[in-house]
Amino acid sequence: MTVEVFVGVQGALQAAPGTLGFTPECGVCSRWTVRMAGETAADFQLFTETHRAALETSGVPPLYWESLHHKLAHEIFDAGEVFGIMQFENEEGDEDAEEEEITHNPGTPPVYKVIITKEDGLQAADANSIFLIDHAWTYRVDQARQQLWEIPGLLHRMAILTGIEFHGEVPDDDIIDEVMAEMWRFSHTYQLSQGVKNENEADVLYLYRHFKDYRTLSEQRPHVIVNQFPCENLVTVKDCLAAVSRRTGGVNGPKWLPLTYNLCTELPQFISCYQQRKDRGEDNHWICKPWNLARGLDTHITNNLNYIIRQREGTPKVVCKYIENPVLFDREDVEGLVKFDIRYIVLLRSVQPLQLYAYNVFWLRFSNRPFSLHHFDDYQKHFTVMNYVDETQLKQVHYNEFIPMFEKQYPNYSWKKTEEEIHKSFVELFRVATAKDAPFGICNYPSSRAIYAIDLMLKWDTDSDGKPIMQPQILEVNFSPDCARACKYHPSFFNDIFSVLILDDVDKCPVTRLI
Repeated sequence: MTVEVFVGVQGALQAAPGTLGFTPECGVCSRWTVRMAGETAADFQLFTETHRAALETSGVPPLYWESLHHKLAHEIFDAGEVFGIMQFENEEGDEDAEEEEITHNPGTPPVYKVIITKEDGLQAADANSIFLIDHAWTYRVDQARQQLWEIPGLLHRMAILTGIEFHGEVPDDDIIDEVMAEMWRFSHTYQLSQGVKNENEADVLYLYRHFKDYRTLSEQRPHVIVNQFPCENLVTVKDCLAAVSRRTGGVNGPKWLPLTYNLCTELPQFISCYQQRKDRGEDNHWICKPWNLARGLDTHITNNLNYIIRQREGTPKVVCKYIENPVLFDREDVEGLVKFDIRYIVLLRSVQPLQLYAYNVFWLRFSNRPFSLHHFDDYQKHFTVMNYVDETQLKQVHYNEFIPMFEKQYPNYSWKKTEEEIHKSFVELFRVATAKDAPFGICNYPSSRAIYAIDLMLKWDTDSDGKPIMQPQILEVNFSPDCARACKYHPSFFNDIFSVLILDDVDKCPVTRLI
């Protein structure tokens, strides 16, 4: 069972009957998936242990937790006993004035507000002042269009809720586009949490979770090598990556990083940029990404400002300029030009002195449908990560096969020079990321070693003479990346990595020393 929980903050719940109730500014929404169970003390204890972090993050006071558990276990939707919905037609009208017929602008939707109807009002001190809200429609963005097409009555119902006129029975592409544009004025977003495992003692700690206690490690086991650097989140977390990169590229950042804003702290700056681009008639498609997730998870592409602003409600996100003019790859099997990105493995052996290597083998990922600036909810058109998505084709092209294919499709551009520009962007990034002392730069810890997966694309740009060039665009830097594919096709991968990082044996390994 999946429900939405709504609770007001302390003080905001104290209201008399007939007064306005909750607004988005005075409440918190959270999603809970629970197993139906009896209400023993053990059940409630398990509930709090499982959901404590989410409850606290969502701002749900402990006072309400037991009542919340009870209502979830018994599917009690009692908000209708406390609240009502009232249509307002003239909020600012004079009560003493004669009633006049109100004429709305064409297409203006009616205004509804929630009021408290319970006779004795609502009190924050009441442990039962927490309510479950059923959903009109729960969806994933990449499945929304298909559901609007296939679920009987859904498009008609959503059109009514979003104030769009639709009188037909057969779904229509234009109406679906309108609904998907307008629904972000009403939709809310959610997030789920995941757990981690503990590491075992070893001479080399190769961890898949973030390590923080460097002081204890240096005092008790100084010989132990760990696969992380203190403050490396300055490059692996997307908002920090953008902030650090601006040190070398000014306010808009360097040429090798898409224009990026933090949606939590830089929303006014982003909106200003969005409006200025709109006024100048420039492309205004943006991509919203969580700060610290990869694989295209919870990622959204749109030119709809309401849609973008809604993304602040869930996982903390950045918004980056979407690459509207990418260098494309001709896939004969899909009869069209598709997006592709490239993953490089970068090895950081030392900060002082700075020692950086790039693995010579790189990995390609391709979209499955021809690229166009349409239908941004079409995952297989706009995204390239297919190995984690069910029922999608994974196009495999090895790096040594790709190079001659690339140069055949783009005979005026040698891969060697293109890769030199890619390597230059890596050098600039790590130079600026290690230029300052911690916490403003990656910290020098003698026993640290790290590998990062840098995902990038190529976009069309022009040089100082106006000639077209392929400009690398770093999309993200991944901490402790998934190397299963690397090991599958290159069994010596980890031997090479450990030889460089731990044994300092570089000569026989397929790596290029960048710094």
